Amino acid sequence: MKIRAWVLDDDEGVRSLVSAILDMRGYDTKVYADPKSCLRRLRKKVGQGQRLLKCGDVIISDVHMPGMTGFEFLEQNKVQRCDKHNIALMSAAWTRPQLQKAKKLGYHVFKKPFNIREMNRWLDKVEQRIHQERLS
Repeated sequence: MKIRAWVLDDDEGVRSLVSAILDMRGYDTKVYADPKSCLRRLRKKVGQGQRLLKCGDVIISDVHMPGMTGFEFLEQNKVQRCDKHNIALMSAAWTRPQLQKAKKLGYHVFKKPFNIREMNRWLDKVEQRIHQERLS
């Protein structure tokens, strides 16, 4: 089964780059310019016990997006029963409180512009965790 990944960023260039990295690794990747559109798709069928969109195994999100922060999106994601552990947040303008919050919640942190090798090393670890979870 392919690893499902969600990429959320209002910057098209970042979305395209992260999506290309994930696609080269064989992921089933969904990209969103707006976190609210992802949440709308999740909510659409939750009431009927079905999902229009399966939860991502990996979520890579920008912190600063119009209308909703990456942190707010992840909180809403939990409400929709899509609480995942393989989460990375990206920002070019991290504040100390944001960094502390991300680390406390167990999220990986990337500073934009991010290093592609660093992202691939993180994804290597994530894949090992996912494969172990799927075996148990």
